[in-house]
Amino acid sequence: DDDLKEGFAVINSICRHAEIIYVLFDTEIKLVETKFRNAKDNFKVLGRGGTDFELVCRYADEHSADGLIIYTDGGAAAPIPPKRTKVLWLLTNNKLKAPVTWGFHAHLDRTA
Repeated sequence: DDDLKEGFAVINSICRHAEIIYVLFDTEIKLVETKFRNAKDNFKVLGRGGTDFELVCRYADEHSADGLIIYTDGGAAAPIPPKRTKVLWLLTNNKLKAPVTWGFHAHLDRTA
């Protein structure tokens, strides 16, 4: 929950003037939300099991997203990159790596 709060704060501070669609997914898309308050209140981490980045990359392409921020611990197989969407991999801490070399990569400052 603390990771989600911090991720929301970072994303919303850098994307103030952009339309943001929040997508909660693991091995399937669980929630799509366009309102920050609803997203913040309704995002609950469920399962903590498998993750399929391919779902959200395909969603971004299908909805012609300009950009995609994947906030993750990086623990899943590498997806095929979206064709038209720039991707930022935002890792939950600076000891983790994204499962891909493409896109932009950033870390939160925490080490734990």
